[in-house]
Amino acid sequence: MTGERLPFRKYYAEGNAYVLVEAQPGAVAAAGWIAHPTRGLGGDGLIVIEGAPGEAMHHMRVFNADGSEAQWCGNGARAAAALICARDGLVEGDAVTITAGGGTAQHVLLDRAGWRFRAEMPVPEDPIVEVGEGQRLVQTLIGAPHLVVFGPQPRGAEIDAAGRALCAARPGGTNVMFAERDDDGTLAVTPWERGVGPVLGCATGAAAAAIAAHRALGVPLRAGTVVRQPGGAIEVEWNAGERVLAMTGGARLTATGEAVAELGRPRRPLAATAGG
Repeated sequence: MTGERLPFRKYYAEGNAYVLVEAQPGAVAAAGWIAHPTRGLGGDGLIVIEGAPGEAMHHMRVFNADGSEAQWCGNGARAAAALICARDGLVEGDAVTITAGGGTAQHVLLDRAGWRFRAEMPVPEDPIVEVGEGQRLVQTLIGAPHLVVFGPQPRGAEIDAAGRALCAARPGGTNVMFAERDDDGTLAVTPWERGVGPVLGCATGAAAAAIAAHRALGVPLRAGTVVRQPGGAIEVEWNAGERVLAMTGGARLTATGEAVAELGRPRRPLAATAGG
């Protein structure tokens, strides 16, 4: 038997794939199944968008693939901004503000063809929470907690094993960003997200790695610093004096349709966790 039908759009944003739905009955309950790779639509999770067409500010709720609720996701916020701009007919130069439990970011549309945005996000407190193990481990808080680990990046199954171990060792858990400098001086990051596992991208994690590398290791952080991840690249700018973070990246629509819930399928309990 089938249950509620949820109109959805699915976006890919610099390494993260999210199913996006506008707020409606059954939307939050879908978090327990909609990103499942076989019973659902796959991806890194669900984003529920709250706000009427034409409004300049929208709220999003982000749910990880395991159904837990995240505090923030930079790539997810950009995907939400792309959906809103497409729906409302916004053009280059227009802006939409996305809020969530972990922060607020104003997204200015730079390129409608590639849904490329520059997002500015105030960071109320010093993003560097703790530096340890000879400056190799840097705990940050930007929208959600991100532990930046400098050194050779793990590969294959090592990513999940190391990510899980480091997450479990931190009170309350954390996302984990494995970072190292490439030969050309750019920063390469392999992300692991709590509630999801290894992912191809994490925008705020990329920014966290760039700021951590600058503060802990003295790596230059210039306007437009590029952080490379397996699924895309994020341009990062950090105004330390005003504590304003800017992230630039793109998004693209990959699918639209209706998701159909199974009646009687047990829902996994939802709990707030870290997000990307």
